Amino acid sequence: MTTIRRNYLLPFLPLLLANAQEDPPPGQMPVESLICKPFDCITGYVPVPKETRPKYVSHGCASMGGSMMFMYGGGDNRQDAFWPCCHQWFACNQVCGANKQYCDLRFRRCSEEKCIGNDKCQQGANLKSMMIEMGGCEKYDAYQSAACTCMQEEKAEARRAEAIRKFYKKYVPDSMDKVEGLSKKVETTSKMTALFIKLLEKYPEAIKYVKDDTMHMYENIDRMMKDQDKKEELEKLLNIEKEEDKHIYDDFDDDEVDEEQVEL
Repeated sequence: MTTIRRNYLLPFLPLLLANAQEDPPPGQMPVESLICKPFDCITGYVPVPKETRPKYVSHGCASMGGSMMFMYGGGDNRQDAFWPCCHQWFACNQVCGANKQYCDLRFRRCSEEKCIGNDKCQQGANLKSMMIEMGGCEKYDAYQSAACTCMQEEKAEARRAEAIRKFYKKYVPDSMDKVEGLSKKVETTSKMTALFIKLLEKYPEAIKYVKDDTMHMYENIDRMMKDQDKKEELEKLLNIEKEEDKHIYDDFDDDEVDEEQVEL
């Protein structure tokens, strides 16, 4: 069965290898893994949301990093208690000005809380935490570049206020009266970032789940493995039935039957 399953992985090998490049060799940690440089601007400019209505997208736990998790049974499972923590991790990295290490730490704390009393859940969450913490900065840098732009400091306040207003209008319309007060409190990038991370935690419906190529690949592999298991189980049952039939016919041939005593 192992050989057959390995053959199923061949069409997906390029994607597996590409995804695995995020994971460093055992015992070796990439230089950039511990400290990822936040999005920055030249003097006189500050990072602000590139869009006044940012979009936050999660690709699920399996796409966070660590492709080898799937090979050891750690693919995407919506039944996992820490499934919502994965969405929050993606969203955190997509908030302009967010710090990768802080987002990783939030995932660890979130998953620890969700997995209380469940050792299997905790083991999976710990492995995922290790993978994302060692995963380098490439994904984080891409998210920040997509989320941020640089704007003159005197214009930044209006951009922040507009982003807050549009978020509340879409997800918290009954609290629009809070927008003006919040806008005055977020006079720096770090405060604006902290506000939106809290808002996304409070209103997770703002995060859209979208399957990416990695997730589709994992699902296809999982589906083929399950189909193979069903096929092998069916073959076993058919073989058992054939053996039973063979014994019946063998026993029947060995019996001496007196045709005159058989009533029709």
